[in-house]
Amino acid sequence: MGVYQDTRTNLWRYDFRRGGRRWTKKGFGSAAKARKAEHDRRHELDQGLTDSFSTFQALADAWLDAGAMTKQAKYLTEVRYRLNRVWSHLSMLPPRQVTRAHIEPVLVRLAKTKMPETVNGYRRDMAAICNYGVNLGVLPFSPVRGIPRVPDHGNKRKPVPTAALKSLILAADPDLRARLLFCAYTGCRWIEMARLTWPEVLLGDLPVALLTTRKRRGGHVGKRSQPLTPAAVEAIESMRGKHHLYVFPRAYNRGQAIYGTDKLHLDQLCTRVGVGRWSWHQIRHWVGMTAARAGKNRRAIADLLGQQSVSATDRYIHAASEEVWQMAGGLVDALNLEPRAPTGKGVREDGCASENLGSK
Repeated sequence: MGVYQDTRTNLWRYDFRRGGRRWTKKGFGSAAKARKAEHDRRHELDQGLTDSFSTFQALADAWLDAGAMTKQAKYLTEVRYRLNRVWSHLSMLPPRQVTRAHIEPVLVRLAKTKMPETVNGYRRDMAAICNYGVNLGVLPFSPVRGIPRVPDHGNKRKPVPTAALKSLILAADPDLRARLLFCAYTGCRWIEMARLTWPEVLLGDLPVALLTTRKRRGGHVGKRSQPLTPAAVEAIESMRGKHHLYVFPRAYNRGQAIYGTDKLHLDQLCTRVGVGRWSWHQIRHWVGMTAARAGKNRRAIADLLGQQSVSATDRYIHAASEEVWQMAGGLVDALNLEPRAPTGKGVREDGCASENLGSK
């Protein structure tokens, strides 16, 4: 108890008890800062200020402000939007009154309409805020601790059905059709298509495109050579003269392509055609699934999709539900059980054969 240094992180923290409750906070760079924070906290308790945050919204805002130095502004904006959209009923509650009963029903309701990774993202936001409150001593424990994650079974996204993809391509305008065809013929990521420039398209004897990608946020930007089929070259040539630099021009902000415009156009096309809502990344899954159905090697599929690990490719070539049903039907046909003629023996209730009493 008191002020001490954490041996794992080499940071200082204070820890004391007052009124049967534990007050602790960690993450100080020096012992002097930890002692000053402990002194201020004890002074607040002497004045009757038992909680630094009167509402859960104040605790969430403090967590967002604390993450401004280590997290990107775009991520914090998305978290703030999710908090206002889903967890608005918790905003005016005191932090200690927020329980598992306030959080778990919302996640269960979201799991009926959202994908597992989306629901787990909402859970992750709440867990981060509650853990921040535990570290400050505002919460005795995290109410999210006992809520399980939604299992995704490695099935992140479903591929677009071939019939739906054909309908979208036929109904799209020329610019959007060229984008859909290029994604379907190359399996590229949307950001790779958005960054493709005319100097990176080499239309020789073996036409290739130098696609630019970043494996992780803030990581190294690398280029990979993607072979182009004649159909992909035709899709590229249809965009000739649209822009002096980019092959597939889109709205840009500070040199970064804006995803929302292409996503909006694809959503409007899906609504007009009536095939459900599909994303650009699901076309990439369709490429991996189609190659797997054709019996291609997993390593070749990984090279086509620009993935270094074959284990990442497995999520793109998972079996579709209709194939599972066809496989189950094939197992029944393989047994080929035909009705047999009676043999003069009955069958007891335990499944053993017995003599037919009527044969005597």
